Amino acid sequence: MKNEIKIQSDQEEKDHKWRRMLLFLPVLILGVSIIIFGGYDDSPGAQGIGLLITLIGFWKLIIRKKIWRRKTKE
Repeated sequence: MKNEIKIQSDQEEKDHKWRRMLLFLPVLILGVSIIIFGGYDDSPGAQGIGLLITLIGFWKLIIRKKIWRRKTKE
């Protein structure tokens, strides 16, 4: 019984990891598109916002991944 619960929780963690990565893709696309369209409009503010969105998205993905790895090691 305990093994079944552990297998189920491991599968749920993997699913959660994939969901997080799939949610990251639209954020990345949004950030890059704002940078590009801000360049066409000659708007440094829009480019900065797009850069911030992209960097924060990468940062959240990497930090969450490191925390997830630390929890599994302990």
